[in-house]
Amino acid sequence: VDERELMVSVGRRLVTIPPAKELIIDGVTRTEYQAEEMVRLLRARGQAEIITFHFVVPEAVALERMRKQREEEKRIDGSEVAMIGRLEQYREHSPVVLKTLGRLTRLVNINGDQSREKVFADLVSQLHF
Repeated sequence: VDERELMVSVGRRLVTIPPAKELIIDGVTRTEYQAEEMVRLLRARGQAEIITFHFVVPEAVALERMRKQREEEKRIDGSEVAMIGRLEQYREHSPVVLKTLGRLTRLVNINGDQSREKVFADLVSQLHF
């Protein structure tokens, strides 16, 4: 899918969500264009504060988690080649995407290589309810 078409699709979905003070979008923008466009779409729908959580884990841990997810969810895109490809794509694009998100949003790095409870506590500590 062309990234512009992808962002048009995301935009169409965003406008169907009723306005709310908080909105959580799970996933990652994979290119600088997608990051800029996602922020533009969120601002256009009135999101005042945008926080980007970047969960930092060693690649070996990420790969092991992808393998576990593949088994639990029977993912069709879960081959070793596909998983390594996703990590390579992340390694290639993440520096510029994170720099862009850091410029346009409040970027918070969270250590994702700890217990779920600690990750959750770290995340909640960054929210201002």
